[in-house]
Amino acid sequence: MHQNHIKLLLSFVSMFLWLGCVQNKKAENKQTTHEIPNQVQVDTILNTYRFKIVNDTATLGIKKIVVNSKNRFILDLDYRGSKILVQELSKKNVIDENKTKLFLDTLTNDYTNQAILNDIKFKFTRGSTLYFDAILIDTIQKNKIFGRFNLFYKTQRKGDVYGWITDEIKK
Repeated sequence: MHQNHIKLLLSFVSMFLWLGCVQNKKAENKQTTHEIPNQVQVDTILNTYRFKIVNDTATLGIKKIVVNSKNRFILDLDYRGSKILVQELSKKNVIDENKTKLFLDTLTNDYTNQAILNDIKFKFTRGSTLYFDAILIDTIQKNKIFGRFNLFYKTQRKGDVYGWITDEIKK
């Protein structure tokens, strides 16, 4: 009788291992929008937000990817069953290339050059724009720079970041 239980157990284990291999093959065959390098240290969904656009619910996922101590964020906006925006953001997009910088008196370009984008949180949407809070961390003095920015999610400016504003710096 024990032999029958052992055979049955081995059959189930073999079936689960086989199913796992099939699932891994399917996952390998899928193409991803963003290639993730081998040096990835962290790859997690930080937050998923649900909000209304007109009368339907939209879902915004924010994924943080750390590569060689540099952070990238991928925003993935789903609406009515389709992806309407997949946007990769880094400090370069949010701060460096943003033409409408507004700084506190104590904040200079040199100060933000040594900072990394550490966190992004979705706040709300209005019109064709998504509004975010962000945290930069100064890698030398370890100060936190709290600010905010906007991102177009529709119209011809879809994917454009604008309006970085620094709200405060904490030591």
